[in-house]
Amino acid sequence: MALSHLLLFGSYYLCLSLLSWLGLHRAWLQLAARHTARPPHASPPKHWPPVLVQLPIYNEPSVAARVLHHAAAMRNVTRIQVLDDSTDETTALLEEAITRLRDSYPQLAIDHIRRGSRAGFKAGALAHGLKLSDEPFVVIFDADFCPPPDFVERTLPPLIGAPPKTGFVQVRWGHLNRERSLLTRAQATLLDGHFRREHRVRSARGLMFNFNGTAGIWRREAIESAGGWQHDTLTEDLDISWRAYLAGWRFLYLDVFSAPAELPETWASLRGQQSRWTRGSIQCLRKLSRRVLTAPLPLPVRLEAMVPLVANLAWPLVFLLMVFSFPVFVARQELGLQELVLLDLALLLPCTLSFFTFYFGVCRESGAGIPRALADAILSLLLGVGLSVNNSRAALLGMFGVSGTFVRTPKRGDANRPPSRSKFDILPLLELVLVAYLCVLLYLALLWKVHLGLPFILFFAIGLGVSSLRTFRR
Repeated sequence: MALSHLLLFGSYYLCLSLLSWLGLHRAWLQLAARHTARPPHASPPKHWPPVLVQLPIYNEPSVAARVLHHAAAMRNVTRIQVLDDSTDETTALLEEAITRLRDSYPQLAIDHIRRGSRAGFKAGALAHGLKLSDEPFVVIFDADFCPPPDFVERTLPPLIGAPPKTGFVQVRWGHLNRERSLLTRAQATLLDGHFRREHRVRSARGLMFNFNGTAGIWRREAIESAGGWQHDTLTEDLDISWRAYLAGWRFLYLDVFSAPAELPETWASLRGQQSRWTRGSIQCLRKLSRRVLTAPLPLPVRLEAMVPLVANLAWPLVFLLMVFSFPVFVARQELGLQELVLLDLALLLPCTLSFFTFYFGVCRESGAGIPRALADAILSLLLGVGLSVNNSRAALLGMFGVSGTFVRTPKRGDANRPPSRSKFDILPLLELVLVAYLCVLLYLALLWKVHLGLPFILFFAIGLGVSSLRTFRR
């Protein structure tokens, strides 16, 4: 066997092995979630401490007033900061809403804060707001959320009643528009897996998990002792979570209720959101991995803390797997190594099944019947494949230190408004090329009667094809 073949097969099976390891980790999360107890009930305090609500907003005309009205209706809130960096009609809409709400809630301080620039993006706005306030507890909501009136009543007592070094309480996201399309259903399934499995298991076991940027309440002391909000990554929430954890703080996740929010309704807007999340997480990996690996913590804890940071490296692995699949397939035929397809199955099947059962279990826990759970689990996997090229690019940009700009995700808000659009991206053309590439591989597999790999090739081609064509439709 030539050296070129050894390098080809070695690279291909390395990608497969690493993806299989991530699949096994998902299987562990699925099993561990069955044995996690809910946090104990916490009694309300005799005297409610001051609570600040921060609403970072940038050009959100369809949802800005809505989130402000919901925030004002929350009980046991002392002050609301509308951190408005907008450059469009959002500012005027907010001024009008604030005037009305000050009359309706005279006991509530509502500050409309305009910085005059967008320096530091969301992290800069949050940090600026903290300088102008002194409340010991801070609630954060993004503009597309509709916080329930009892949010503080249900999150502050567990935070106060937890050990003193508990830094924040994160709440599960709900989905206002889950049923709007197959795309929103698939997104909801992926997010439910993140919260109902990853957060639940890690919180129950005292392991590292991250604040999700919204729908949570912080101790101000935890933010400040971690070094405050920093804007050298595109995921300031992930960044401050790890820094706070390394500073000795621990976190609590509540799964007993949710804070509803919007899901992106177009492929283009979803691509932008996922690109920012992926690139930001890799930036955090570059920034924090050495500190995590050398922290004075047990080795299993440090390794588990690394998993969320490295998880998005799976996207380039999936992309490489698709690229390598064609030359590997041809090389196996030329060398008479067709039986190696059994090794492919031994690595691919457990990985695929673990991800499928992971999301199927999440759907069943959310109340879906078996047919609906099967459909949504398949949709979520197809969505993952469809995002693989987009997120691979984002991961590579993060690896090579390309900082990028914090681009907000377009919101729909009022159901009568048309969905917001994102700029055209040439990346779907690459996806179509890759679909054609996989179709040729599919033809060769049929021609040479290598039927075991057909479902996987077809699944990848469908996922990428739908993603590309739907993005062009915008």
